[in-house]
Amino acid sequence: VEGATTSTVAVGLVVRAEPPKEAGDLLEDAELTESLSATVFLADARSATDLENSPIKGVGITLSGCGTSLALEEAATGTYQLTSPSALDGCADTTHAVAGSDGLPKPLAIDVTVPAVPDLPVPAEWTAGEPMTIDLTGTGYDAAILAVVDASSGSVTWTNRPEGVAETYRFLTSADALGAVEIPGTAFRDQSVHAVVVTGLVRSRNAEAEGVNTVLSVVVGGRARPWAVSTLAFDTDL
Repeated sequence: VEGATTSTVAVGLVVRAEPPKEAGDLLEDAELTESLSATVFLADARSATDLENSPIKGVGITLSGCGTSLALEEAATGTYQLTSPSALDGCADTTHAVAGSDGLPKPLAIDVTVPAVPDLPVPAEWTAGEPMTIDLTGTGYDAAILAVVDASSGSVTWTNRPEGVAETYRFLTSADALGAVEIPGTAFRDQSVHAVVVTGLVRSRNAEAEGVNTVLSVVVGGRARPWAVSTLAFDTDL
């Protein structure tokens, strides 16, 4: 009952990025290295529709793992982030603790579990302009963020990553079962190498969270892995 009546709502992601599974030399320019990042949004809200209108600013939030605790910076009002490089980049712990007390009515404590690395049959070669389907059925993830990066420029050519707290909340709390995701053909440029990055996400157990609304809050752990996908044409007559 106490968890359901607490007005502090947390929406967040703690994501570990893994190096490429194979052909990592093709993705050197994209600088996709091992790292740990976190984004936590806090609001004083009684419903999901109030999230954007009631951010909680000036809170001291930390992320811990491997015996190290780092402070998250308030990147925008109510939004706290940890970005790479940091002392947690090489941490092998699969559970991280999000905590905070200053500026909150009750101390906040949420354990976030980083799931297993995505293992998917992503093709190494592809035709530019053709859509690609990534089937995530049966992976055990609650949601997944996908992105395609042009390795030569580092620019993101497509992603389904939600923007803003309201869109992120809807994305993470969707009741739809995770299935196939289609990457549009426009994401794959001609004569280029791309990184197809899949981030599998698993929700933390709200029943074990402290100091937040256990009905509305949603904090997920994620694991990201890039695959090298080439649209380069090779002369087979040589």
